[in-house]
Amino acid sequence: MLETDLRSAVPLRTLDDAALADLAGHAAERRLAPGEPLFEQGEPARRFYLVAEGRLKVTMLTRDGKQFLVRLLQPGDFCGLAFALDRPDFPASCHAVVAARVVGWPTTYWQALADEHPGIGISIALSLGRHVEDMHRRMSELATEPVERRVAHAVLRLARDAGKPTDGGVSVDFPVTRQDLAEMAGTTLHSVSRIVSAWSDRGIVRRGRARIVVSDLAGLERIARGGEG
Repeated sequence: MLETDLRSAVPLRTLDDAALADLAGHAAERRLAPGEPLFEQGEPARRFYLVAEGRLKVTMLTRDGKQFLVRLLQPGDFCGLAFALDRPDFPASCHAVVAARVVGWPTTYWQALADEHPGIGISIALSLGRHVEDMHRRMSELATEPVERRVAHAVLRLARDAGKPTDGGVSVDFPVTRQDLAEMAGTTLHSVSRIVSAWSDRGIVRRGRARIVVSDLAGLERIARGGEG
């Protein structure tokens, strides 16, 4: 079971059965209830993790007290890699969105893992690079684009990363609140509520029980590019 979880992570897919068994032997599982923290910003980074089941969100509190939703995690994603940033503490917080299960290793195990399986280190570095590139893109959006386009980009990312085809559109398969969207887009809850309500009236999205269904994906993409939905 644990070896199957590990093989779901892209950086680990090239490992043979013996290597996966060794990796599993150093791992510990943990289950999280919805809303439960895996770690908090500023805590000593004593472990790093792989998401095995569920969804988690990574948030960062800025110096002026604003919370920013950095990343949504799904099965197969690593998190808590503070050592890759040469930090002794977690630079952000991580909480379960729905019931989740994670696999963790002591941070002190990382060097031995990288020495024995250098391909893992390279794969994780490439994955981190993609996340940094995504962060740069989002920072550019925050600095240059109007609010509606930023919210459109946020919903499109959710549809891309966690969307499932459903009757009449693409459904995000876990609860997403308007506050979550506000934190992703760097705006206020009031602005998101106004924008999403207008989109709903135009048939671009539907909402229900904290779920988002994108009814008109092409229209939302046009809004993200600066056109009319």
